[in-house]
Amino acid sequence: MLNEEQIHALLEETVCAETRAYYFAEQCNRLQQIQRWVTFGSLLLASAAAAAFASKIDPALASALALLSAAASAYTLSFQNQKRAIDAADLHSRWNQLSIEYTLLYADPSSEDAEARLKVLMARAAEASKAGSVFPEDKKSMMKWQRLVHSHHGLPA
Repeated sequence: MLNEEQIHALLEETVCAETRAYYFAEQCNRLQQIQRWVTFGSLLLASAAAAAFASKIDPALASALALLSAAASAYTLSFQNQKRAIDAADLHSRWNQLSIEYTLLYADPSSEDAEARLKVLMARAAEASKAGSVFPEDKKSMMKWQRLVHSHHGLPA
């Protein structure tokens, strides 16, 4: 059975988990879009460079296009946006599942195993927070999702 302080903490954790789920879904989408644009740009530049070399147009233009294509490829390899998008999708899923489980526990805080369940959920939240620490903080995005979640739950912004 949970006491009043634990129930209040549970509500806060529910809201935080839901906010983070939305946040990491947005991060996943953003990283996938960047990856698509860089990949498309790299292919376009490589094709243009090959066409410029083949048609014997200005060698400086062909070289510049080839260098830009190489730079786009280097960006893709070094920033690994696709891997980061997969990691963000995993974090979205983990936070979403935590939010659901917090909500279920909030609906029945007087169950015999409520305190044990809360401890397990808090440990899983700590693991998800640790996994999410590799992502740069985007306060503006996080605040946007926090306002949305607060409005869903009738809480003050």
